[in-house]
Amino acid sequence: MSIDLDYFGMNYTDIRTIFDNSIVPPKDPSHMSRPKKPTLTILGGQPGSGKSTFIHSQDLLNSDERTIIVNQDDMPHFIPNFTEKFQNNPTRAMLHAEPITQIWQYSLFDHAMAQKANVIYEMRDPYHLPAALTVAKIAGFDTKLSILSTNQIESQIASYEKFERILQSNVCTTNIYNENDYQRHAYSWHNAILGVEVEKAVDHLSVIRRDGAILYENALNQDNNWQKDLAGYEVLVLEQHRSLSPYESRDLNQRANNLINSEVIIESHYFDKPTFISSMRNHIAHIDSEASQFELLKDSPHNTLTAGKEWLENFRQTIDRQSGFSNQIVENAYIHNHVGDRVERFIDRVENHVSTRINEQIQQRNAQLPKQMDHDQYKGLSL
Repeated sequence: MSIDLDYFGMNYTDIRTIFDNSIVPPKDPSHMSRPKKPTLTILGGQPGSGKSTFIHSQDLLNSDERTIIVNQDDMPHFIPNFTEKFQNNPTRAMLHAEPITQIWQYSLFDHAMAQKANVIYEMRDPYHLPAALTVAKIAGFDTKLSILSTNQIESQIASYEKFERILQSNVCTTNIYNENDYQRHAYSWHNAILGVEVEKAVDHLSVIRRDGAILYENALNQDNNWQKDLAGYEVLVLEQHRSLSPYESRDLNQRANNLINSEVIIESHYFDKPTFISSMRNHIAHIDSEASQFELLKDSPHNTLTAGKEWLENFRQTIDRQSGFSNQIVENAYIHNHVGDRVERFIDRVENHVSTRINEQIQQRNAQLPKQMDHDQYKGLSL
């Protein structure tokens, strides 16, 4: 990524000075004691999945040990003249800020490694996951990977809400990604967890919700084998595509409508107004459809024949799209084959499960039909 320091009136000395004097001091509690064995905790998830919220809600910083958070999203406001540039042209300001904040992100990670502090690394894209884990292993760190299983619609709405807040406060700390970016980030984590499980690349692995609920966790034993059967990928995919509860549906629907009526966002000229409103209305329509989706894991009023078939079709499309973002999986041929076989088994298992549930409903419905009526009238109910 090219860097144009003149845009902000900076030079490379400024980058180093700002890092040493403005970024490290508030982020590194150097007065705290170093841990006996430091831990790198990578908190993964697409933008808006709730990584920062999770850290603070779970009191991950309430420790007597030295802990440093690495998060690129909160670094733009350290750039001189950034707020003024952002107000004039948000897109261009973010574009020029990205390579600068990336330098600071890498530098802060290196600083934390050198100081042997605990590290919490907020990672929106697993592109740098292998390198970070390798560096931590060599430095003698324990390694943990926790992936937030937030669905894409909620993530996008949360990012818009964060963007609205920073427009109100003039403290610019985030970026807005289009739909393709969200898909790329989300599906890259699907592939990343497959690679991590097969390679045994971390000491501890978990899939979590933003409210702190642990959906799946596993750890390596003394023989460097997983203590439990591998299921992180399967749990992550199913959780991101589960049906919404009535409360979740109402909440997201209201939040999307609030954004449509947000004068702050519209007046920022960051988005084309008709395009933004159309996008939000599409999100609302998707939320409504998600709320009536087929519920895979339990008996539910959502389990209609139509919903089951639609869910299955959407699921197949999801896996196909995910396959298009498979670059994150390591290039080892054995691992590629292993991952491919596992994904195929997972798809077959899900399709068999859903088809069984649908056929059970067909049988129940057929059993309730009036006996004097011709059963051929109901052939359309079958798969």
